[in-house]
Order: sequence, then structure tokens, then C-alpha cells
Amino acid sequence: MRSQLETRLFQAPDVLIRILILTLAWASLPGVALIAQAPDGGGTGTTSNGGLLGVPAKYALGDIAPQSRHARTFVITNRSSGPIRISRVVTSCKCTETTDLSGRVLRSGESVELTATLNAPATPGIKNAKVQVVFDVGNPLTFELEGDVAMAVRATPAFIGGPRGQEMVGNVLLESADGRPFRILAVCNQPPEFSGAVPDTTIPRSKHTLRWDLARIPDLGKRLWWVVFTDHPDCPVLPLRIRNAATGARADSARFERHWLQDESFVNGQVLTAGVPAEFSVVIKHYNPRARNAVQKPAWREVLAVSSSDPRMSFEYLDSTPVSDEEVRVRFRVTPSAVMRGPTETFFTVTTATGSGPFTLGAVVEAPGR
Repeated sequence: MRSQLETRLFQAPDVLIRILILTLAWASLPGVALIAQAPDGGGTGTTSNGGLLGVPAKYALGDIAPQSRHARTFVITNRSSGPIRISRVVTSCKCTETTDLSGRVLRSGESVELTATLNAPATPGIKNAKVQVVFDVGNPLTFELEGDVAMAVRATPAFIGGPRGQEMVGNVLLESADGRPFRILAVCNQPPEFSGAVPDTTIPRSKHTLRWDLARIPDLGKRLWWVVFTDHPDCPVLPLRIRNAATGARADSARFERHWLQDESFVNGQVLTAGVPAEFSVVIKHYNPRARNAVQKPAWREVLAVSSSDPRMSFEYLDSTPVSDEEVRVRFRVTPSAVMRGPTETFFTVTTATGSGPFTLGAVVEAPGR
């Protein structure tokens, strides 16, 4: 006597329908999930290596605030006939934290949640992070988080230069996210240059089109940032990354010898008060790619000083704290001189026992009592 399933298969007139019946029957077995559902909304796509399925493959976070945190959950389901062990979880950058699933064994039909948290940087632009789950057998599964770090004044594009690193001139649109009119005070310690007819710079506007010309930037090879200063109360400092063949990684070649680099090289001081100290911190990370990141200079983490050659701004090293085996947070104090006023782009260095590395501080300095 035929079973109910055999009867349905025999009566099905089309091969595709028969396959569908078998698939639905397999999915109805206890502990087997045909499509795993992720608990968070906004995810798209799936990732699979044949025996394992990950849902979703990517979260598009949209606009996110600088230095904000965004946790999302992915679901991994074992669709094979046997157990599979998770070897490790690897992230593409230190900006992402994940659930530790190392050593977790998934039985056939079992699912597990992977939570990944993206820590947005302080500077604007697209931030993309990938999370790779590696198994004892089979190919890894790759998941993705992506957000657009947006400030109260949005820049389109959020960089100057070009993807090929050859463009020397161009325009960038600056627009108030809340529609509040604002003025451009300066760009890289220089008067702003506008595209087209020069507007009355005393009149605030909700949007401005600036023209950038890399030939106007002094010491281009040492710079990473094109810093715009505004009088928008929520965005006095807007740093845009410079994309050019003369800068980027070449701006700090000494990192190969001192064995550390900056987590973020720009410090947004927002608004400072003349004569009043303010505290900030930066993170330095171990860096030794020539020896597969082996620690050959343990003294890289011994911080000695934070200093600047700009006499208008005083820097004082306070202390340093290990964040992990490969990261150290450096805390320091900045005091603008009593007579200092207006936008300032100040270059400073962090010095350890193995060498010094460059940073940039952007701020608008106001008189006391404002």
C-alpha cells in the first residue's frame, strides 16, 4: 500500500510539482528549516555554502550618526545531514564586535544566532564591515553591515579627490540635514572657494557648493583630511577624506618602522573655548604586516608624549590604557591660547618608544562666555 506522500507524488502530473512536494515534505521534518528567518528587519539576501545557510546576507543601515553603535542579528542554519563545527568568526575591521561562536557545533537542522555590532567612526562617509564565519569543513559564510555616517551637514560626496586618485579639482555639495541655514567659515585654514558665482558669504544658506582644488592645499602628501568649518551649531567641523595618489597610505610611511598606526587619525574638537582645557583620546593599533603582525617591538605601546608645533594650542599627555592586546587608548588634554579665535586645523603627534605618528585636530575656538 502506498503512503500518502507516494500517492501525492504518483498523482502529480509535473516533475517540478513532484520536486516541490518532496522539498516541502523534507522541510516539515522536525528540526529542519527550509529558510531561516532573521529576527531583525531590514536585512536582504542569503549566503550559503551548500550545507549551511545564512540569513540575511547584509544589513543596509542607512544614515547613521558618528560614533554610534548598531547591533544586528544573523541566523546560521545547518541544512546538511550531519553536524558542522564553527571554527572561528573573523571581522574585516576592529570597528565590528561579534558573538563568539568558536567551537559551536550545529547539529543537522539546528540554527544559531550571530550578533554583529558596527561601531561607526567619527568621520562621514560609507562604512562597510564584513563578518566571516569559518567552519571546520566547507567554505566560510560572509555577512555584511553597511551604513552611511552622516553629520548635521551632509557632504555629497563625502570625500574630495576621486576613486582613481588622479582628480585635482572638483565640487562638493554641503547641505543642512535639518534645513537650518549656515555659513562656511573656512576650509583647511583658508577662505572657502565656491563653485560658480561667488555668493554673499555673510548670508546663511541651507546648502553650499564648494570647489576643491588640491593644488591649493599645502603639504598635500602629508594630509588625509579636507576640513570644512561652519557656523551650524550641530556641525562646526566637517572632515572629508582626501582621495589622491599623493596622500592616503603615503602620508604616514613611518608606521612600518614604529609598528603602530592610528585607529582614526582625525579628532573632532567641535567647539573649544579659548584658555579652557578639553580632554580627548585616540586609539593606536599594533601594525606589522611585514611579519604577519608578529609583535617584534613590544615597546610600540609605551606612550611617551602628545605634542604639537603649533604655539597657539597646548597639548598635554595624560595617560594610556590597553584596550586589547593590539590596541592602546591615549588620553590627552588640549588648551587653546587665551587669544585664539575661530577655525583651527592643528596637526599633532603621538610619540611612543618606537616612534611618532601624525594626527589632526579640527575645532572652532570661541571667546570665553559665549
